[in-house]
Amino acid sequence: MDITNIKSIHFQTALNFSNDLISGKKVANLEQIQACQRFIDDLERDDLDFKSNQFDFAIDLIQGTIYPEKGENVDGTSARLNPIKLTRWEIFVTVNLFGFFIKNTNIRRYQEVLLFLPRKSGKTTFVASLTWAKSLIDAESGATTYIVANSLSQAKVSFNFIQHNLNLEHNKNKFKPRVRANNQEHSINCDIGKGHVEIRAIGADEKYLDGLIANTIIADEVHAFKRPKRYTLMKDAMKSYSGSRMLLAVSTAGDSIGCFLDERVELLKKVLNKTISDVEKYDRYFIYLCTAPRDNKGNFLNPVSNEITEIDDPELIEAVNPSAGETISLDLLVNDAKIALDSDEGTRNEFKNKTLNVFTTSSQSFFDIDEFKYSDSLYNWSIDDLLKLNLTWYGFADLSVLHDLSASGIYANHKFKTKDDNNNTITKDIDIVITQAFFPLKLAIAKAQESNMPLQEWQEEGWATLSNTEVVQSADIAGWFVGMRAKGFKIKQINYDRKSALEFTLIMKSEKFKLKDASQLPSLKTIGIRRIENKVKNGEFYYLHNRSYEYCVSNVKADEIYNGWLKMNKISKNMKIDLFDASTFGATALLEDMENKAKVKNILK
Repeated sequence: MDITNIKSIHFQTALNFSNDLISGKKVANLEQIQACQRFIDDLERDDLDFKSNQFDFAIDLIQGTIYPEKGENVDGTSARLNPIKLTRWEIFVTVNLFGFFIKNTNIRRYQEVLLFLPRKSGKTTFVASLTWAKSLIDAESGATTYIVANSLSQAKVSFNFIQHNLNLEHNKNKFKPRVRANNQEHSINCDIGKGHVEIRAIGADEKYLDGLIANTIIADEVHAFKRPKRYTLMKDAMKSYSGSRMLLAVSTAGDSIGCFLDERVELLKKVLNKTISDVEKYDRYFIYLCTAPRDNKGNFLNPVSNEITEIDDPELIEAVNPSAGETISLDLLVNDAKIALDSDEGTRNEFKNKTLNVFTTSSQSFFDIDEFKYSDSLYNWSIDDLLKLNLTWYGFADLSVLHDLSASGIYANHKFKTKDDNNNTITKDIDIVITQAFFPLKLAIAKAQESNMPLQEWQEEGWATLSNTEVVQSADIAGWFVGMRAKGFKIKQINYDRKSALEFTLIMKSEKFKLKDASQLPSLKTIGIRRIENKVKNGEFYYLHNRSYEYCVSNVKADEIYNGWLKMNKISKNMKIDLFDASTFGATALLEDMENKAKVKNILK
């Protein structure tokens, strides 16, 4: 790629910003640095063109004609008196979005965008300004933009900002906007020479999204989207445009680990660090993630020293907030962190969500999913490795609703000899669980959207079986156990809930498996729950990095009802806990067998 003809000062700003982050001159989280490195590397590619005319137009338009609707600068002066001055990260994003083109075409490279930023980063104002600039650039194609948020009131924030600026005299006289803002419609229309611009604000109701035609969709606060279907419908709405389409998602984190946005952020981290198998598939996806670094235990890490730190660490806060010191005071953010440290867990989680931009477990969730992830990360046995250990396995199954998520699995304990920090030989008492999810393929997409279950991804990873039938077949679940036994797993017995399991029972008995009806009584269920909880806290629990199991764990709600007994439920009615719920059968079966062996041993003494 030849960029010697690029004389743009905005390009130089983006270049300097990238080099400052990569060199460490400006503190930033890893994903921001990776985004900058991606930009530098892409400037060397021969299959892309790089042009400055569109991003120069967009940046000059915003900094010359767009004014803040309200607010103050860091020094306390009114922000409304002068046009917006874009920060360096905003210029960097704009240069990327409007600079790269498919070789020898006018087709912009990036057609999908995620800006994952903390609150008070100026992201709403920036994205609204970018929306107006992009609309003018694409006007000849009939630029149509929908601003979509979980609620209409949220979508109207960006819409009202654009409306405010088009009501300013210099813009109103030039563009002569036709604005409708009432209970029925929120729209702006402008005729631009031979072209046309239309901007609408709508809520994320799927009945409004289905059938839309647009070349730009702004998806605001995606963390609140409960169903991935909304995002899919937005992508489908842009298929009529080839060169100018762009789905721009912008959001802060939330308290729903495993939600659509959380899964998307984790996926895009793999794209940036090139650990995903097909990175090229995401070549037209612009990724900008500002999120606090953490270790496997969920501890926050200082971005410079990489040592464990607290949430009030100024370097940590600055690294995640690219607008710190410009649109918001760093001192103010640090003070908020100190207040959060002295407050209740809910306040601390709110700060982690909105300022450090990390997902946290719902306050209703019984378990800390980071503890599960840490314990699991300590081990890396494959299925073949586990076979060689020659363990005794206890099976479990939950077939309670065959047209919904069903679960099977096996559970074992392994006495693992290893070395401690002083190189002394120690024995760790590891519980291991292998689970499999079952679901009808025909319902997979709908149910995945309703319950935030990436079933097809789980299937690709080997942790889910999607049947080509209307309901999950008992033969499929029984066949899984038969297959595991054929591989060499010694399954001593299978604990299961007999409800809706008559056919499964008959098949399993014909296959000579030992079955036991597992009680759902809280007094017995608590035994399995506490066993798993204890093993997790001791770093002695391994589930083969199975994301479907993590999903179910994060949705568990448990209430203490009597004498320490726990009654297990879901944090919300659409979420699923079946894999974890069933695994408690396995943990209980293991403990019961250990107790029986101890009794026999005492008798023989």
